[in-house]
Amino acid sequence: LPRDYEDKQTIISIRDAHVGRNVLLAVIVHSVEFTNGKRRSMAVTVADETGKITLRFYHYYQALLEQLQIGQFVYIFAEVLQYVFQVYCVYAL
Repeated sequence: LPRDYEDKQTIISIRDAHVGRNVLLAVIVHSVEFTNGKRRSMAVTVADETGKITLRFYHYYQALLEQLQIGQFVYIFAEVLQYVFQVYCVYAL
């Protein structure tokens, strides 16, 4: 395998998503919130049967908002990060 290979086919549970890894998650959207701070962002809380995680989007558009409706099942590929005691994903695709 190439040195920079990223596995985008193996679905990982939230419980097994380790900080610093790029993972593919199969999750259900639980909430969508918009925050105003230094940068406007959208925080989406998603969950599977093993836990929940927050996705943080700094650039979003109408089609993405339509896909991330509460109760919707989605696949997310993103890097898992940690800030203080909160685990989250930024720039999720």
